[in-house]
Amino acid sequence: MDEKSDKLLILDLDETLIHATENELNFSADFRFDRYFIYKRPYLDQFLLDI
Repeated sequence: MDEKSDKLLILDLDETLIHATENELNFSADFRFDRYFIYKRPYLDQFLLDI
């Protein structure tokens, strides 16, 4: 059985971990959702791997 932690981490996604805009920036978006261009903040992937 997996060990459980008593810690809880809550993250605010908008503008902290990602940037979402209806207008495309001068570089490729990481992905699109509906009419939004989504850009991951620098080092987001590493941060998520480390938590």
